[in-house]
Amino acid sequence: MEPFISEAEDNLHALKENQYNGRGILIGGAETRKHYVLGSWTQGRSSNSRNRIYVLDEDGSVRTEAADPSKVEDPRLIIYRAMAERRGLFAVSNGAQTDSVIENYRDLGLKDVLTDWTYEPDPIHTPRITGVLTLRPVTPDLELSILRKAEDSDECEREFFPVVLPEWGLSRCITTYLHDGDPPPAYRGQPYLLPLVGSTAQEIAEALWECLNVENRISLAIKMIEKGTGKSTTHVINKYEPVLA
Repeated sequence: MEPFISEAEDNLHALKENQYNGRGILIGGAETRKHYVLGSWTQGRSSNSRNRIYVLDEDGSVRTEAADPSKVEDPRLIIYRAMAERRGLFAVSNGAQTDSVIENYRDLGLKDVLTDWTYEPDPIHTPRITGVLTLRPVTPDLELSILRKAEDSDECEREFFPVVLPEWGLSRCITTYLHDGDPPPAYRGQPYLLPLVGSTAQEIAEALWECLNVENRISLAIKMIEKGTGKSTTHVINKYEPVLA
């Protein structure tokens, strides 16, 4: 498995060098060999995008919230549930589609759940990225997807990627953008390998946080899911402290 580990480490180095990739999600298997992992992060360039934090709820959900409510310019695309879980089903995304996935995935599957969704209606047409993990008796079902604007039209390109992990301690990651730009180019290509460094949600979160651009990183969450029970543990890191009313 050495080539896969080397590839993941190269990708981690590239992530460190990448000034801005927008929002990212990942699905993987922890080096403990006993846990699966979901990850989500946000980056921001505008004051509105930067004005948010991740909040962990008692049911295991992670949602965004304004760090300073008095400075919110437009809440429509920055306030959403980033992670949700229900009886062995775990969803992660960069937008409001998280709720649709957790409600309807078991009946419809990811493609049909996202049929009525497209890229986000913002000036730079931010892609929607979504991940699903479903626990099974032997191996889980893992899937990532991206909905993005076509380069030469307003059509929505839809890609769905079954996730196969070549080794424990690795994950597959997808981001909204490839790199910085005006506008930043939408992510294209297969989800890429990243290492999961650490044996707890906090250790993995802190290691990944250090690889995100210091100026643009805003929030990050790592959820570890026990293979046999589906019990989850989530660690959240925020750049900003909430402003109390």
